[in-house]
Amino acid sequence: MNRLFEIVRLAWADMRHDALVSLCQLILVMAVAAPLLLLFALKNGVATGLIEELERDPETLRLRPVGSYRLGPDFFAALAGRPQAGFLIPATRPIAAQIYLRGAEDARGAVLADAQMIPTAPGDPLTGSGAALVDAAGGIALSAKAARELNAAEGDRLIGRIERSREGRVEAVELPLSVRRVLPERLDGGVTAYVDLGLLAASERYRDGFAVPAFAADGDRAWEEMREFASFRLYARELGDVAPLAEHLRAQGIEVRTEAAQIEAVLALDRNLDAVLAMLGAIAGLGLLGALLAGMVAGIERKRRALAALALLGCERGWLFLFPVAQAALLAAAGTIASFALFAAAAALVNRYFGPTGAAGLEAARLAPAQLAAAAALGLLVPVLPAFAAARMVVRIEPAEALRES
Repeated sequence: MNRLFEIVRLAWADMRHDALVSLCQLILVMAVAAPLLLLFALKNGVATGLIEELERDPETLRLRPVGSYRLGPDFFAALAGRPQAGFLIPATRPIAAQIYLRGAEDARGAVLADAQMIPTAPGDPLTGSGAALVDAAGGIALSAKAARELNAAEGDRLIGRIERSREGRVEAVELPLSVRRVLPERLDGGVTAYVDLGLLAASERYRDGFAVPAFAADGDRAWEEMREFASFRLYARELGDVAPLAEHLRAQGIEVRTEAAQIEAVLALDRNLDAVLAMLGAIAGLGLLGALLAGMVAGIERKRRALAALALLGCERGWLFLFPVAQAALLAAAGTIASFALFAAAAALVNRYFGPTGAAGLEAARLAPAQLAAAAALGLLVPVLPAFAAARMVVRIEPAEALRES
């Protein structure tokens, strides 16, 4: 351990003696590493930020069916079993999803015509946490616009009115409801109420003339559980799952609308930037390796006499091998610290100039802790690599020959 300490101390003393050369090597490392860090940070802040914003928006992952179909249990079981499917729930015909809402405290309270019921269940992407938006006991969720028109807040009681035309007359049932949650405007800009699927299915059965025990309503036909649904709500697991899931549905004759084009454009931008930065990093890294290797080889040639003298004084070749490696390690540590300091200053200026980007207010230039750790590891490794080639030159020096040359 003492010998290793002496080698490191000797390497540091030699670097201080050749301060100008050492400074040039340090500047070389900074000139390559800091701009690359800033480029990767900008890519991560802009392109990766766009992807993160798309992932945070549930509507980006949604596949919207066009038209009405007859979809049975086998269809839903098969679709839910696909690995690309994140959230799936049956839905009724849009005409069966109409509900009128008013405050429970005032029978003459504001009434919302054409409010649309949307089925939901635990795991709905709109919750963000997977918690249930509603319950089967009349708990519903309102869109922000519906809550404003009703002047309703979470915990308020409402009355829901569902109407049908039967034998030439209008019939209606009224249901006690309660607001469990109000969704932010960005998630739903319409006048909508998110309800349990059982309520929506009962509403369709009621409008189709069935007797509905849950509504205490008679009808022309006895109650039957719904086995087929006209539509569905479907969300993909990830951005890359939207397009293949849409292709699968279209192959089954179900047309869907998606954000696949926008998703592919952002993903293609991310892939292209990754490729460009990888090439730039490889070229810059090779250039840095070559420049450092040339500098180290030249330094060893200048120090042949000193290294030969160390060998004659009893310093083993194995320890001499560590001399250029120790210098490279010191250079790598100093270069990494200086490069990170320069990068931090440049990133702060960039972020101050551009300000927060996107709806989430993300920084334009940013690197995650794991990315910073990987960059630091590369910064410590790259300058050391050429040192091993230079170290092989050191152990091949013949002390007597070197002294004769002097």
